[in-house]
Amino acid sequence: MHAMETNVGAGAGQAIEDAYILARLFTHPSVTRATIPQALQAYNKSRLAFTMDVVRQTHYAGRLFEFNEGPKPFLPQDSTWQAEWGKEVSQMWDLQMHAGEAEKCWKETEGYLRENLAQLEIAA
Repeated sequence: MHAMETNVGAGAGQAIEDAYILARLFTHPSVTRATIPQALQAYNKSRLAFTMDVVRQTHYAGRLFEFNEGPKPFLPQDSTWQAEWGKEVSQMWDLQMHAGEAEKCWKETEGYLRENLAQLEIAA
């Protein structure tokens, strides 16, 4: 669903979070063979925006590490770019430190699932 570049090591973490959400989703009492499409829609709605942001950040990180983005060194005696570059790197790595992101995504998934299944029951 979301291929990661290797610049921040986010791919394995995203895969673990995906597995957590999907495991909870497919073992949820309201998910049956008939409701799997709605369950997967709920998963996509809760995970896609966050994971696409991680994909964008990993791409930016690669460009940042190659000095194609962010502050660039101009003169050997100018050390201000190092502090600016360091801030960029720190902010980018801060993306990885969101404790509870998987649980937040699960709550969103569960909410979407409830909404979609309620709509199916009304239509039936």
